[in-house]
Amino acid sequence: MRTRMKIAKRLFSVLFIACLITACSKDGNDGAIGPQGPQGEQGPAGPQGSDGADGETGTANVIFSPWITSGFNEPIATENANFSIDAPEITQEVIDSGAILVYGRDSDGQVFALPVTLHNTSTDESYHFTFDDPGSLEISVSEINGDDLDNLFIDDAFRYVIIPGGNPTSGKAASSINYYKMTYEELAAHFGIQD
Repeated sequence: MRTRMKIAKRLFSVLFIACLITACSKDGNDGAIGPQGPQGEQGPAGPQGSDGADGETGTANVIFSPWITSGFNEPIATENANFSIDAPEITQEVIDSGAILVYGRDSDGQVFALPVTLHNTSTDESYHFTFDDPGSLEISVSEINGDDLDNLFIDDAFRYVIIPGGNPTSGKAASSINYYKMTYEELAAHFGIQD
């Protein structure tokens, strides 16, 4: 009798669980979505991350002239000489805020950044450039000992490079590259300038 009762209890328990599972099964369509609850307060800002590495400088705005044949007529029988180059890219804006670099090349292909003073046993020559007015660049040479110039060191060609806005004066950009301290080869590689 007890065995029958145990079997009956177990059977009743199994039936009861089956009824619960069947009663809880999902039938019918989903109900409508309720309205969104109120937005909570924004949390505090996290710590600022470190600055990323600076990207490479672009070359889109860099202007460089071709090599311009020297305008010095040699031999020079005075201690000073100069000649002008038409440079329409040298605007007032470039003069005010850009970087203008000038290079001279000798007949052996060696390039010198101007201004530069060159010495040998017979002469000391100082090369300079000025751009007082937009659109023009003047190259000058002087024999600094007061002697007449004869055959010049820089006797082949000159080139100018213009970097608009290349002379930053404040902010993060102020720590950018100093183009004036770069050699011609470094500058040419940096901006992809072709000879």
